[in-house]
Amino acid sequence: VTSGAAVQGQGTRTILAQIAADALGVAIENVTVELQDTDKFPLGMGAVGSRTAVMAGSAVHNAGEALREKIFKTAADMLSSGNKFLELTDGEVRVVGEPQTKVALSAVAQRHAGAFGAPMPGGVTPDLSATAYSEFKGLAFANGTNLCEVEVDIETGEVRVLRYVVAHDCGRLINPRLVDGQIQGGVV
Repeated sequence: VTSGAAVQGQGTRTILAQIAADALGVAIENVTVELQDTDKFPLGMGAVGSRTAVMAGSAVHNAGEALREKIFKTAADMLSSGNKFLELTDGEVRVVGEPQTKVALSAVAQRHAGAFGAPMPGGVTPDLSATAYSEFKGLAFANGTNLCEVEVDIETGEVRVLRYVVAHDCGRLINPRLVDGQIQGGVV
């Protein structure tokens, strides 16, 4: 994954790797994420209002889906599977219901690198990559509220926090631990 997304300690590399790994059926450890390198990816913006997961995450998801489709077309050709349903998991493309009928993702990648005498399936480009951008006409917001109950000593001015409550509706959580950390950081 190469992105112009800016990072400031909010776990961007982790969530983008999670999204890509999920789309491609591989372990997160097999995904490399490069961020903020304008020599490799000149487009991007700052981490404005915690929208990186929405903006960059959507782009990674869309690219992952496009790449997944390309992988399926090539694997279907390699497996001569016709119109059977395919699944991509554990670094393999398998025919659903026929786990022995499979091809390694590495073999699909090798086919895309160029194999003499092995043409690409119709409509499939030789490179095993996909590029996607996300464009939002409006802004993305999480909905939440913070309530703080304090006690003020009117003689000394001392303030004591008695209770602090946070309610946050973030939508679908990519990484719940990172979300908790961001909410806690916001409270602090």
